[in-house]
Amino acid sequence: MNRSNDLYQKVTDEIIAALEKGVIPWVRPWREGEPVVPMNALSGRFYHGINIPLLWNSAERQGYESDRWLTFTQIRNAGGNIRKGEKSTLAVFYLPQQREVVDSNGSTVLDADGNPKVTSYAVVREFRLFNIQQCEGLPEAFSQPVVMVDDPIAAAEQVARQSSIVITHRRQNRAYYSPGRDCIIMPHPEQFTSREDYYGTLLHELTHATGHASRLNRDGITAGNHTFGNPTYSF
Repeated sequence: MNRSNDLYQKVTDEIIAALEKGVIPWVRPWREGEPVVPMNALSGRFYHGINIPLLWNSAERQGYESDRWLTFTQIRNAGGNIRKGEKSTLAVFYLPQQREVVDSNGSTVLDADGNPKVTSYAVVREFRLFNIQQCEGLPEAFSQPVVMVDDPIAAAEQVARQSSIVITHRRQNRAYYSPGRDCIIMPHPEQFTSREDYYGTLLHELTHATGHASRLNRDGITAGNHTFGNPTYSF
């Protein structure tokens, strides 16, 4: 098993273990003073994609009230320490890349328009995070309340924006995730009866997108079973 497949298996095992315990890893109760999604306590940047349920699940399982996280190096550089016996949480680094296609002679392959053909791939690797409640000696600024806009629509929009998945709008009556193109096709917002309906549908499709080969690599998405109503696709 290569490193990417091993990482996909680790992520899948984490999610399945949570579900078997009756925990829904993509749901996290709102807590006053905490970010709407997991956040790096130093940079203030939000984690996205599969890292959201991974970090939420870890926080729920371990009873952390905070959704702020740091790497080992960030903790040390900030003058803090990790409490003895504390364990790290799995997170995934994902960086989409493109490269030109070359033939057996090393020459660039051109498309019908004479432009270099490109192929997409991703750099995927695991890294480890610690919740700030696993640490001691950190500056007080790391645990100060986070001021967030009290708007669930803004929160949903933030999740969609941080997902890094392309969202295309068309004048049609169907919303779906396209595994081949790794993008979500949505009707225009004004076609929905409310903003809540629009973002509810969008978040549903974002859930399907987590099954892409570069993320959870679920059979329902990657094995050609992505038809409406198929139980494997629905998971």
